[in-house]
Amino acid sequence: MQQLLKHRMQWQKLQDRRRQSDGSVQALYYQANEENKVTADPETPLLGREPQLGKLTRFWQDTRSRMVAILADAGMGKTALVTRWLAQQQIQHKTIRLYCHPDLQHFPLETLFHFLTSNQPSTFRGGPPSPSQADRLSGYEQWMKTLDAGNIHHDRHKHRLFSRLASLFESPGQDHSPLYWLEDAHWCDTLTLEFLVHLSQHAESSPFLLVTGRRLPPPAGWPGHYLDLLPLPLSASQALLQQWLPGQTSAKHRKQLLHLSGNVPLVLRQLAEYQEFLRVPDALVALFSPGIDRLGEHRELALILAIAGTDTPPEEIAALMPQNPPRENIAEAISVLIELGLLYRVTKAHVRFTHPLIPRILEELNAPSQVRRIRQALMHAVD
Repeated sequence: MQQLLKHRMQWQKLQDRRRQSDGSVQALYYQANEENKVTADPETPLLGREPQLGKLTRFWQDTRSRMVAILADAGMGKTALVTRWLAQQQIQHKTIRLYCHPDLQHFPLETLFHFLTSNQPSTFRGGPPSPSQADRLSGYEQWMKTLDAGNIHHDRHKHRLFSRLASLFESPGQDHSPLYWLEDAHWCDTLTLEFLVHLSQHAESSPFLLVTGRRLPPPAGWPGHYLDLLPLPLSASQALLQQWLPGQTSAKHRKQLLHLSGNVPLVLRQLAEYQEFLRVPDALVALFSPGIDRLGEHRELALILAIAGTDTPPEEIAALMPQNPPRENIAEAISVLIELGLLYRVTKAHVRFTHPLIPRILEELNAPSQVRRIRQALMHAVD
């Protein structure tokens, strides 16, 4: 039991998801040790990502800008790309990996605070002096809270804050400046991100800053390079499926898997390992549910589009909704779904779901009674 608990605590990110009564899913992220060695077998190819690996190397060699943001939806392989790149480059720099996580009581510098307090205080300089490690951590925590209580977003106060924080990251005698890898940057507070940008631009031994996430936190400016990860090429998806599926799998089954995956690496692997098509794997439901949870009042419209089809005329959609809203309201609501990333516009009059699994997940996350009501209304409309 002790060994199992120890293994559990070594995980870098644990996800605890619970299904609420209304069918939505919430995600809680926990944080463990933030500094780790990133290793991978450089001989194993990362299929379909060779151009992106080359771009990362070029960005690394660009001494004018020491910052790269890799932005993509969950499951596109951001972590796998960075891990493979680090292994191929055989970078001698110290790699420090920071995780961001959502918190209802969010306060500036939270990511940075968790990182500093999870490492040995002796690693850093400039911390509050104290005879014991516990007292030093306690003093540092109080100092951070005092900073947060002030108007630290004022430019003058921010400069003083960044100057003091920078002294904590100085590493006397270090041959190579560190590489900071900030994961899940969409949860990061802007002050932490501004500080890391400041560190990359002004530190004597300029560190390399690598940021991965769905997007950068608004209104954070980014003076460095961007790298967007798109779905895999079809040839790469087919090659991966060949590795993950048994040889006797039918061509029809493979074609169906490729269609449902949308050429997203994580989705493709989960579908390949999950042989039952009656339900979507829980991991994939959790992957797409954050966007669905943000739908709010538009959730019923999204469900109707999932069941009836995105080609359904607006007047028929309105007839399926209890309030029977005007056609103009339907068009506005669809525009909101496009802004949330659930739909995309094919033509001026036609939309599609951004991923083929979303309609099935919408049905699984909503109450069966609501799904039956919409299906019955559709059958009545056809009759």
